[in-house]
Amino acid sequence: MSKKPTDKRVLQDHKKIGRKFIPPLLQLRDVVTIKWQLPILPELLWLAILNSACGPRIGAELALALASNASKLMPKNWFAPASSYNSLLIEQKTEVVGKLHRTEKLEAIQEALNSLLWFYPACPLAFLFPTGPSAPEDPKSALEDFKSCLGGLYNKFDQAPMMMQANAIYIAFVTGKLTVASHTPLANFPEMEKYPTTPESQRVGSGVRAATMAFFGHNYDKASTWPQYFWNRGLEIESCDKRLTDEQSVAQ
Repeated sequence: MSKKPTDKRVLQDHKKIGRKFIPPLLQLRDVVTIKWQLPILPELLWLAILNSACGPRIGAELALALASNASKLMPKNWFAPASSYNSLLIEQKTEVVGKLHRTEKLEAIQEALNSLLWFYPACPLAFLFPTGPSAPEDPKSALEDFKSCLGGLYNKFDQAPMMMQANAIYIAFVTGKLTVASHTPLANFPEMEKYPTTPESQRVGSGVRAATMAFFGHNYDKASTWPQYFWNRGLEIESCDKRLTDEQSVAQ
């Protein structure tokens, strides 16, 4: 007796357009193409910094603590992009800070994000520092650490940026912004912890990337000024850093 063939093609749920295969989440109507470095990387950078400073599990826990408290005040918002926190009223921001403080998570978040807010004072997460960020003991070293973290995020397929995106989707899951069918890659979301060491984690990772792009294409405030400010401010910081280095060389 011949066996009935089973179709388990990896791309069976993708739509072929020309030579490209479009994942299901990107087949949604009104979803526009969003570039990785502008705006996604600056918007999700805070998640990567938490992961880098605290480890992936604690980083995800701290990110969710912030996002879930904000989501309770504005349930319709997806609080993964940094700019989404601009939607909170002043009193709501104060309430979020108070709740984080009472659960002893505020200090850990502040410690991890301090350099980001020191170098980028107009970051939408500045409300987490009511008295402002602390000056780094060694600004040059702090800048190098920050640049090292940022430099590891340019290729969205690498592990660090994938964990950053996974945290963003995790926030969407827990705060009720995303539900998925059992047959889709994201249904096995916990496998992301193994990315990219197993075929299944790579499959789930593909779903994470597609979901991230879909959220930014469909639910993102494109009027946000944070991404542009981030890259422009980066050029200013590099200029200041180079000038400081040149002055030190002359002095020596």
